[in-house]
Amino acid sequence: MIKKLWKWISVAAALVAILGLIFTYIDAKVENAKLENRVVELERECQESQSELEEIRAGYRNLLATLIAEGKISIKEIKLFLSEEEVKKVKGQVSTIALSLPINIDVYFIPSGWMGEGEYGEKYITFTRLAEYIKISYTPGPKGWAGIY
Repeated sequence: MIKKLWKWISVAAALVAILGLIFTYIDAKVENAKLENRVVELERECQESQSELEEIRAGYRNLLATLIAEGKISIKEIKLFLSEEEVKKVKGQVSTIALSLPINIDVYFIPSGWMGEGEYGEKYITFTRLAEYIKISYTPGPKGWAGIY
């Protein structure tokens, strides 16, 4: 009888061990499925981040191209901070930008001399700097013309 009892105890112990292995296997499968789902989520997030990053890059390239077209910075200056590939992309965008009027003349023009009645200083020409522009008023004098270069 003790032999039979030991036999059943051995069988029960083997069954418990087998059940433990089965549950461990099931837990491992569940964890593996969770990890695979997380990998898929991370890959999707990475792709979304890449799209967002490219949108940001396109935005800063557009900003740089606009600043270059407006004469506020030069391509030489951006070469210090960008890769050659990015510089090429910015250069490509610069040629497609059309400046819209009014423009900030201070960016493109630095007066260095006067012609005609401009040579008489403010006798015939007056300047009024307003918020968004400079108003130039001219009263014709003996020469009948004035110019700034």
